[in-house]
This record gives sequence, structure tokens and C-alpha cells, in this order.
Amino acid sequence: MVSIIIPMFNAADTIDSCITHLMDLRYPKERLEIIVVNNGSTDDSASITEDYPVKVISKIGGTIASVRNYGASFAKGEVYGFIDSDCAVFKDWLVSALRQLEKPEVAATGAGYVAPENYSWVEKAWLYESEHKPFETDFIPSGNFIVKADVFNSIGGFNDELTTCEDAEIGLRINKYGYKIINSSEIKSIHLRNPKTLKAFSKKEFWYGENMLDTLKFNYLDKVFVLSVFYLAAHVGILLGLSDMILTKDMTLFLGSTAFLLFLLIGTTLYRIMRSKKYELFFHTLILYYVYYASRGMAMINYFKKNLLTFMKDS
Repeated sequence: MVSIIIPMFNAADTIDSCITHLMDLRYPKERLEIIVVNNGSTDDSASITEDYPVKVISKIGGTIASVRNYGASFAKGEVYGFIDSDCAVFKDWLVSALRQLEKPEVAATGAGYVAPENYSWVEKAWLYESEHKPFETDFIPSGNFIVKADVFNSIGGFNDELTTCEDAEIGLRINKYGYKIINSSEIKSIHLRNPKTLKAFSKKEFWYGENMLDTLKFNYLDKVFVLSVFYLAAHVGILLGLSDMILTKDMTLFLGSTAFLLFLLIGTTLYRIMRSKKYELFFHTLILYYVYYASRGMAMINYFKKNLLTFMKDS
């Protein structure tokens, strides 16, 4: 028995496609339940779901993590599949996922998203679409995340306190409990609302960046946080190096910091390119990584600034 849980908020333009693709899965219908959690939608989302044999429950307010957990509390399956209302899965999505979960040591599986047909260069460069061998990871996006129910419930599900980055946090926690997470390119899901422009991409990563720091409260040192700190440190070094060049003609700090920044950007770009196999999009991905770290870095600065002001007011 598998329970598919879909958080939904004002998804009138995508929920039909989402459910239709789930109904078309190559899996026995009697062993599949679809639970839609309506998180206070004000459009026609709820009425659209009435046309399908799905269970619709309502939850007003709360984080996306709490909405996912609320849906799971109604689930009867031995496996939970979490997808977003703006995603459309392929026919073998579930069968491919269950194949990975047959291994006792594997608690969860999934993959990154596939770009839609009308993709922009931002989507094409950033999203993983290549065929690759399954590999161990500590992160699967929560909109394409399949997990054993007993493991999910035993570790307390998603962290309700996180506004976003709940997928990064639960992945680290699953690994901490000694279970494996497998990324398999066979578990395909199209994301229909990716950022299509550089501005939208930057805005979304800024939002992620502010909430990324909340995971530190739970003693999980996120790798993206560490790399973002390195990015900021490199820029501080470059600025100080420019000062040294002007005052003392010494270029050591400037060149060293610039080299470190290039190493960070090229290194992470190569890692992504090796995974996605999109070698022709190297420079596109390099630009995106610069914007990615810039957005995350500025979000961190803004986060600390806001919390410092709050602390000063409370004092």
C-alpha cells in the first residue's frame, strides 16, 4: 500500500495535471491512495480535485512541512510518496521508487526534477535530467520524495518549524539515524513552476537562504551554508585585497581570494555538470552558481541583520 501526499495551495493551473499523471501510474489502483492537503486555497483548486477519486483534507496555515506531516497522519500506506501540486510524475515513477526501497538499508529515494517542454535556459541548465546510476545522497527535494512509512514516523517526519529546507533537514536526519537515501534518475517528475528567469531564480534562492539558517538551530550543518560562507569570505578577501593593492601594491590577498572564488564556482559547477551530463551548459551553470551563492550569501547577511535588530530591541 502506497500513500501519495500532495500539499496544495492555489494550484488550479497544475493540480489537474498532477493528479492525472498519478492516476496513470503503472501500479495497482487498489494499493494506491492519493491524499490532497488543501492549505487554504482561494482559487478553484478544491473543486478541481472533486473530479478525481482522491481524499481531500483541509489544513489552514502552518509551514509546508506541517502540511506534509498532516497529510501523512491520514495515510494508510507502508510507503509515503510526497510530491508537489505543481509536479507531474512519469508512469514508472512509483515502480522505480519501490525498486530502490526493496533494500532494507534504504529508507528513502527520489530524484531532482525534469524540466518541462517549454523550458527556459535557467531551467535547462539547473535541473538534473541525465540518466545515471543510483547513488547515495543526503538530499532529495520534498516534491519528489518517497520514504518508508515506518522510518518517516519513527524519526518524527518533517520538521514543522522550518519554513523551507525541510527536505535538506530530513535527509540529514535520516542519514544520522543510519539509513540510506538513494537518488535514482528513473524516478522522474516534471516540475511545472521552476524559476524561468535569472531574477526569479535569484529571488527563490534568497528565500531559501534565509530559511536555510534555521536548520542550524537543530545542529545540522548544511553543506550549502558552508559553501555560502566560503563565497562571502572570498569576496571579503577580494575587497581587502583591492585595498592592499591600492595602499601597498601587494596583490597576494586579491589574487588568492579571486583564485579561491573561482575554485569554488568552477568546482561546484563541474560537480553539477558531471551529474547532469550537460557539458554544453557549463558557462550557463557557472553563471547560475554565482547568482546562487550571491543570493544565499545576501540572505544570510539579511538574516543576521534582522535577528541582531530583534535581539537589540529585546535587550
